[in-house]
Amino acid sequence: NLKLTAGLRYTKDDKKTIGFSKNMTEPDGAMITKEKDWSKLTWKLGAEWYLNQDSMIYLTASTGFKSGGFQLRDDDSSYDQEVVLAWELGSKHRFFGNRLQANLSWFYYDYQDIQLRTQRDLTAVVENAGESEVKGIEAEVFARPAIGLELRAAAAYIKAEFTDYRD
Repeated sequence: NLKLTAGLRYTKDDKKTIGFSKNMTEPDGAMITKEKDWSKLTWKLGAEWYLNQDSMIYLTASTGFKSGGFQLRDDDSSYDQEVVLAWELGSKHRFFGNRLQANLSWFYYDYQDIQLRTQRDLTAVVENAGESEVKGIEAEVFARPAIGLELRAAAAYIKAEFTDYRD
């Protein structure tokens, strides 16, 4: 048995912020209003291949998006949207009448304009730090050796690195 999945999502985020800024040059302070919208069409494709009623192999590819935003300062500083391309390949298997389940997955994420919270001039800000890759594997085991007793174990290895870092 083969199950295919496809989907589209359109997202539009309208953001508006109103703040108050007070500094040495404007001791009385000033109102700050910023407004912008971000939008993106994202997609997902997937396939699940059922080897039998207890075993399945799957592959998914999808895109994701996180809208940009503003720094609460009296200048025009803002940060752009973050976009990711994600891949996952895995399998799920059940044994002994569903008393044991083992899952294994490999994943890869390719981020563009990744948003990073950092410190600039003693102020916390969000910036687009560049491009990054995240890859890893994950294994999970669920066991039900007796009625009312469930045991779970999981392990993961993740490697994340910037492929282009903007300081």
